[in-house]
Amino acid sequence: MSRSFAALTFVLFAAVALSACGNPVSAQNPAATVNGTDVSMAAYNKELRFELNQQEDKLGLNPCRAKGLGPVCDQVKKTALDTLIDVVLVRDYAVKHHLVVPQSSIDRQWAIIYKQDFHNQHAVLVAYAKRFGWTPADVKRKTAEQLQQDAVMVQMTKNMPVHAPAVRLSKIDVKTQADVSAVKAALAHGQSFTQVAATLSRDKKSLCSQVGCGDTGWLPTAFVPPGDKAVLTARIGQVVGPFAGQQLYELIQVTGRNPHYALTAQQILRFRQQKLVTWLSKQEKRSSIQRNVSV
Repeated sequence: MSRSFAALTFVLFAAVALSACGNPVSAQNPAATVNGTDVSMAAYNKELRFELNQQEDKLGLNPCRAKGLGPVCDQVKKTALDTLIDVVLVRDYAVKHHLVVPQSSIDRQWAIIYKQDFHNQHAVLVAYAKRFGWTPADVKRKTAEQLQQDAVMVQMTKNMPVHAPAVRLSKIDVKTQADVSAVKAALAHGQSFTQVAATLSRDKKSLCSQVGCGDTGWLPTAFVPPGDKAVLTARIGQVVGPFAGQQLYELIQVTGRNPHYALTAQQILRFRQQKLVTWLSKQEKRSSIQRNVSV
């Protein structure tokens, strides 16, 4: 969900026949019923096809057709159904709170998407939609759904604080444990964290030259990853880690703290998105939901 309010990033959802996952369900039954509203099997099939295409792009194969990927397939099916359930929950909230997205706003956003994503070419739009079993009308409909979700998100977070505790960090990323030892040795011999980061950033063979090392700016403490919680209690100037990441090790230095940090627009949006996800999770538990697809 990372998009600005001025120009929302359009997220498309589509999908394949449910039989591709080996889970045939009668087309006469809804995929789910949410507070009395049916989620059609056709809508679920399209959503599933999109999710499967996403996984194929990531894994190079369809997880519902590959041996040993049953849990991944189940998660894909759950994601597809949950997405459609959330659409109903958002729509119910909008109706209850009289939130209406003007058609002019939908048309304006569609014009942006049509230009940026499809280069104002109907053939490109048709080809894209066809890949997922969609029509151009389906793609346009998703624009309205996305705008409605954003309207709900803004409404429910309108009183959210724009200040929060934050920590300022500097980082050094390396490839191996031996590299970690080398960095620690340099620090022990009197080099500052900033000096080591700058030196590594100039070394074309180092990971820092690729990903960037040094000051990372202010980070709201709510955004600190669970595995990096040591930075929350470390004193200013202290180096913590290494934290193991994906094919890297990261050392972090705490360089500042601010209990009343003014959030950036991007950070405010991220907080809004987090609150929306939390709200949707609570609504799913509170609502009357019957899932007819085995996931």
